[in-house]
Amino acid sequence: FPVTIWKFIESGHEIKGDGVPSSFDNELLIAVNGQIYQIFEDYGWERCATGLYASGSGGEFALGALHALDVMNCETADDVIRCVDEAMAVATKLDIFSGGRIQVAFQLDDGETKIKNYDEAEQ
Repeated sequence: FPVTIWKFIESGHEIKGDGVPSSFDNELLIAVNGQIYQIFEDYGWERCATGLYASGSGGEFALGALHALDVMNCETADDVIRCVDEAMAVATKLDIFSGGRIQVAFQLDDGETKIKNYDEAEQ
């Protein structure tokens, strides 16, 4: 993570005033060697035991929907994608700031990555 932080500072994305801790105005999800880390505005980070992550204003709604749909017990990638479709619909319905272009990445057990884009017109 130090290189990532340094790149943010170098490119001028860091917000820092006198007496104010370093920060940036985003939240990141970074994959390193198959592990996902959520990086927060203050450069703090965490890993979630469930392996489910979300970012953005509707992220908590989407995660709640995924848990309610029992996504962790899906047997196929298609089942997971159906759950994510429903979670995106919940998030964009309940959060007025959600919508537009949303991108979701899935990493399958075999390491294959699938990316699905949601457009506001589809919701």
